[in-house]
Amino acid sequence: MDKLTLLLLILFLGACTTKKNVPTAEEHKASSFFDLETYFEQEVARLDAQSYRLKKQLKIDDVQEEQILEIVNFEEELSAFSRLNINQPTWLDKYKVDSILGATQQLKAIEYLALDTMMKTRKLIVEYDTQSEVKEITIHNKSHSFIMNSEEWLNYQANKGYSIETKQNILFFDDKEILLEAEYLSKE
Repeated sequence: MDKLTLLLLILFLGACTTKKNVPTAEEHKASSFFDLETYFEQEVARLDAQSYRLKKQLKIDDVQEEQILEIVNFEEELSAFSRLNINQPTWLDKYKVDSILGATQQLKAIEYLALDTMMKTRKLIVEYDTQSEVKEITIHNKSHSFIMNSEEWLNYQANKGYSIETKQNILFFDDKEILLEAEYLSKE
Protein backbone atom coordinates (compact mmCIF):
# COMPACT_ATOMS: atom_id res chain seq x y z
CA MET A 1 0.00 0.00 0.00
CA ASP A 2 1.53 3.34 -0.99
CA LYS A 3 2.06 6.16 1.52
CA LEU A 4 -0.77 8.32 0.15
CA THR A 5 -3.34 5.54 0.43
CA LEU A 6 -2.22 4.62 3.95
CA LEU A 7 -2.28 8.22 5.13
CA LEU A 8 -5.69 8.88 3.61
CA LEU A 9 -7.08 5.74 5.18
CA ILE A 10 -5.81 6.79 8.61
CA LEU A 11 -6.95 10.41 8.31
CA PHE A 12 -10.42 9.83 6.97
CA LEU A 13 -11.96 6.98 8.90
CA GLY A 14 -15.22 8.27 10.33
CA ALA A 15 -18.71 7.26 11.34
CA CYS A 16 -22.12 8.02 9.86
CA THR A 17 -24.62 9.91 11.99
CA THR A 18 -28.16 11.18 11.81
CA LYS A 19 -28.97 14.52 10.18
CA LYS A 20 -29.41 17.61 12.39
CA ASN A 21 -29.77 21.32 11.66
CA VAL A 22 -26.73 23.58 12.04
CA PRO A 23 -27.63 26.80 13.87
CA THR A 24 -26.88 30.13 12.19
CA ALA A 25 -24.29 32.50 13.62
CA GLU A 26 -27.01 34.34 15.50
CA GLU A 27 -28.28 31.14 17.14
CA HIS A 28 -24.71 30.26 18.19
CA LYS A 29 -24.65 33.32 20.43
CA ALA A 30 -27.01 31.47 22.75
CA SER A 31 -25.35 28.05 22.53
CA SER A 32 -22.08 26.79 23.98
CA PHE A 33 -20.59 24.65 21.23
CA PHE A 34 -20.56 24.59 17.46
CA ASP A 35 -21.68 21.21 16.10
CA LEU A 36 -18.92 20.15 13.66
CA GLU A 37 -20.58 16.82 12.95
CA THR A 38 -23.82 18.40 11.75
CA TYR A 39 -22.04 21.14 9.83
CA PHE A 40 -19.94 18.66 7.88
CA GLU A 41 -22.93 16.40 7.19
CA GLN A 42 -24.52 19.40 5.50
CA GLU A 43 -21.30 20.27 3.67
CA VAL A 44 -21.08 16.72 2.32
CA ALA A 45 -24.63 16.98 0.93
CA ARG A 46 -23.90 20.41 -0.59
CA LEU A 47 -20.60 19.35 -2.16
CA ASP A 48 -22.11 16.11 -3.52
CA ALA A 49 -24.94 18.11 -5.11
CA GLN A 50 -22.45 20.48 -6.78
CA SER A 51 -20.32 17.60 -8.13
CA TYR A 52 -16.92 19.07 -7.31
CA ARG A 53 -13.68 17.39 -8.29
CA LEU A 54 -10.82 17.45 -5.79
CA LYS A 55 -7.18 18.40 -6.33
CA LYS A 56 -5.08 16.86 -3.54
CA GLN A 57 -1.46 17.48 -2.72
CA LEU A 58 0.29 15.37 -0.12
CA LYS A 59 3.72 16.19 1.22
CA ILE A 60 5.46 13.83 3.64
CA ASP A 61 8.70 15.42 4.79
CA ASP A 62 10.36 16.27 1.43
CA VAL A 63 8.34 13.91 -0.80
CA GLN A 64 5.36 15.43 -2.60
CA GLU A 65 2.53 13.83 -4.58
CA GLU A 66 -0.47 15.33 -6.38
CA GLN A 67 -3.67 13.90 -7.83
CA ILE A 68 -7.04 15.07 -9.09
CA LEU A 69 -10.06 13.01 -8.08
CA GLU A 70 -12.95 13.06 -10.54
CA ILE A 71 -15.24 11.06 -8.24
CA VAL A 72 -15.08 12.22 -4.63
CA ASN A 73 -16.46 10.64 -1.47
CA PHE A 74 -16.85 13.87 0.52
CA GLU A 75 -18.11 12.04 3.60
CA GLU A 76 -14.78 10.23 3.76
CA GLU A 77 -12.77 13.31 2.80
CA LEU A 78 -14.28 15.50 5.54
CA SER A 79 -14.50 12.87 8.29
CA ALA A 80 -11.19 14.13 9.72
CA PHE A 81 -13.09 17.30 10.65
CA SER A 82 -16.45 15.89 11.74
CA ARG A 83 -14.88 13.33 14.09
CA LEU A 84 -13.36 16.20 16.10
CA ASN A 85 -16.75 17.43 17.28
CA ILE A 86 -16.38 18.99 20.76
CA ASN A 87 -20.15 19.44 21.12
CA GLN A 88 -20.40 16.98 24.02
CA PRO A 89 -22.44 17.72 27.18
CA THR A 90 -19.69 16.29 29.39
CA TRP A 91 -17.17 18.74 27.92
CA LEU A 92 -19.07 21.95 28.73
CA ASP A 93 -16.56 22.80 31.46
CA LYS A 94 -13.52 21.74 29.41
CA TYR A 95 -13.51 24.70 26.99
CA LYS A 96 -13.51 28.46 27.30
CA VAL A 97 -15.84 30.01 24.69
CA ASP A 98 -15.22 33.46 23.27
CA SER A 99 -17.48 35.19 20.74
CA ILE A 100 -15.87 37.79 18.51
CA LEU A 101 -18.22 40.50 17.28
CA GLY A 102 -17.72 42.95 14.43
CA ALA A 103 -18.34 46.70 14.48
CA THR A 104 -22.07 46.15 13.85
CA GLN A 105 -22.27 43.57 16.68
CA GLN A 106 -22.55 40.79 14.11
CA LEU A 107 -20.89 37.53 15.12
CA LYS A 108 -17.58 37.21 13.26
CA ALA A 109 -16.12 34.17 15.03
CA ILE A 110 -16.46 31.78 17.92
CA GLU A 111 -13.29 30.50 19.57
CA TYR A 112 -13.13 27.45 21.83
CA LEU A 113 -9.98 27.03 23.90
CA ALA A 114 -9.35 23.86 25.91
CA LEU A 115 -8.96 24.46 29.63
CA ASP A 116 -7.85 20.86 30.20
CA THR A 117 -4.48 19.93 28.63
CA MET A 118 -5.69 16.33 28.29
CA MET A 119 -8.23 17.36 25.64
CA LYS A 120 -7.02 16.41 22.15
CA THR A 121 -8.70 19.39 20.48
CA ARG A 122 -6.94 22.38 22.01
CA LYS A 123 -8.49 25.12 19.90
CA LEU A 124 -11.44 25.41 17.53
CA ILE A 125 -12.24 28.64 15.68
CA VAL A 126 -15.38 29.05 13.56
CA GLU A 127 -15.38 32.18 11.41
CA TYR A 128 -18.50 33.64 9.76
CA ASP A 129 -18.96 35.79 6.66
CA THR A 130 -21.19 38.86 6.47
CA GLN A 131 -24.25 36.67 5.73
CA SER A 132 -23.67 34.73 9.00
CA GLU A 133 -22.59 31.63 7.07
CA VAL A 134 -19.56 29.60 8.11
CA LYS A 135 -16.56 30.90 6.16
CA GLU A 136 -13.69 29.02 7.78
CA ILE A 137 -13.02 26.46 10.52
CA THR A 138 -9.61 26.05 12.14
CA ILE A 139 -8.78 23.24 14.56
CA HIS A 140 -5.59 22.67 16.55
CA ASN A 141 -5.07 19.23 18.08
CA LYS A 142 -2.30 18.10 20.35
CA SER A 143 -1.63 14.74 21.95
CA HIS A 144 1.29 13.26 23.77
CA SER A 145 2.35 10.03 25.38
CA PHE A 146 5.56 8.41 26.52
CA ILE A 147 6.42 7.30 22.98
CA MET A 148 4.79 9.93 20.77
CA ASN A 149 3.99 13.64 20.55
CA SER A 150 1.71 14.85 17.80
CA GLU A 151 0.32 18.21 16.71
CA GLU A 152 -2.25 18.70 14.01
CA TRP A 153 -3.68 21.82 12.38
CA LEU A 154 -6.84 21.45 10.30
CA ASN A 155 -8.26 24.27 8.23
CA TYR A 156 -11.51 24.17 6.27
CA GLN A 157 -12.58 26.95 3.92
CA ALA A 158 -16.13 26.69 2.60
CA ASN A 159 -16.25 26.56 -1.21
CA LYS A 160 -12.44 26.40 -1.45
CA GLY A 161 -11.07 23.27 0.23
CA TYR A 162 -9.11 22.20 3.27
CA SER A 163 -5.67 21.44 4.65
CA ILE A 164 -4.37 19.14 7.36
CA GLU A 165 -0.85 19.58 8.72
CA THR A 166 0.60 17.03 11.13
CA LYS A 167 3.90 16.98 13.00
CA GLN A 168 4.85 13.79 14.81
CA ASN A 169 7.73 12.99 17.14
CA ILE A 170 7.93 9.25 17.76
CA LEU A 171 10.47 7.73 20.13
CA PHE A 172 13.34 6.02 18.22
CA PHE A 173 12.08 7.31 14.84
CA ASP A 174 12.74 10.42 12.77
CA ASP A 175 10.30 13.30 13.18
CA LYS A 176 7.56 13.37 10.53
CA GLU A 177 5.87 16.33 8.90
CA ILE A 178 2.79 15.68 6.78
CA LEU A 179 0.81 18.27 4.82
CA LEU A 180 -2.36 17.43 2.93
CA GLU A 181 -4.01 20.18 0.89
CA ALA A 182 -7.26 19.71 -0.99
CA GLU A 183 -8.83 22.22 -3.36
CA TYR A 184 -12.37 22.01 -4.75
CA LEU A 185 -12.51 22.19 -8.54
CA SER A 186 -15.70 22.65 -10.50
CA LYS A 187 -16.60 19.98 -13.07
CA GLU A 188 -15.49 20.92 -16.56
